[in-house]
Amino acid sequence: MFIVSSLALVLLAASGSIIYFKQISEAHADQNRYEILRKIGVSKKEVRSTIAKQTLFVFILPLLIGILNAGMLLLSIVVAYDMDLIENILYFLYAVAAYGVIYLIYYVLTITSYNQIVNK
Repeated sequence: MFIVSSLALVLLAASGSIIYFKQISEAHADQNRYEILRKIGVSKKEVRSTIAKQTLFVFILPLLIGILNAGMLLLSIVVAYDMDLIENILYFLYAVAAYGVIYLIYYVLTITSYNQIVNK
């Protein structure tokens, strides 16, 4: 169990970091586009909102796919080994909450960095 948990944390950190650096490299590439938007009158608040929505989509997809995949795996294991469903769902929800919090941290770091790059 420890090995699986450790591997899951490493993969989670890797996927979060990959998404973070991909978004940051896109921020550098999109800097001119956001400068043009500011020149035509788009407020910084609207730019921040757009960045948050765009980044949320990039972060939410892997999160949802991972949760669905793990949920289906949990159900198949519970059925195959005749285990207690309620207890295992509770543990699953704890894991999903931890996974979500870590992804939320990456999301907040990403939009903060993205906004700093774009609003230079």
